[in-house]
This record gives sequence, C-alpha cells and structure tokens, in this order.
Amino acid sequence: MQSNVIKVPPLKDRIEDLPLLLLSSARRAASLYGKTIDKIDSTATLSLTAYSFPGNMRELDALVEAAVLRAKGNILTLENFSLPK
Repeated sequence: MQSNVIKVPPLKDRIEDLPLLLLSSARRAASLYGKTIDKIDSTATLSLTAYSFPGNMRELDALVEAAVLRAKGNILTLENFSLPK
C-alpha cells in the first residue's frame, strides 16, 4: 500500500504567505476571545517576516494569540507582539 504524503515547506521558506497566515490566525484567535481584528499593521508584518519561526505554525499561532489578547483595538501593531530574541 502506497502512502500519500503531503510535504509542506517550513514557514521560513514561505515567508510570502506570512501576511495572509497572520491575519487568518489573528481572526481565529479574536473570535475565541470575543474580539475583532481587522488588520495587522505593516510594521508588525515586516518585523515578523524577519523571524524564522522555528516552531512553524504552532509558534505563529501562539505569538498571534498573545498579541490578540494584548490588543486594545481592532488593529494589531508591533507593540502587541512579543517576539523571541
């Protein structure tokens, strides 16, 4: 029996997908906490593209969820994110 394997490249190799993935993750987290996130500030997105995300999507989701919890409004800014050093 042949197994079907889908290989998905690590997030660091598909950084061009990051803006869409960030917004999707933010909206999912916002709905969990009864918030609304309309967009992610371009400065935050640019800063996040410089990060390699060794934990892939789990790490991205955790960073975004924490940012959503810190957010005061409906736009995530760089100040909402706590990026690992």
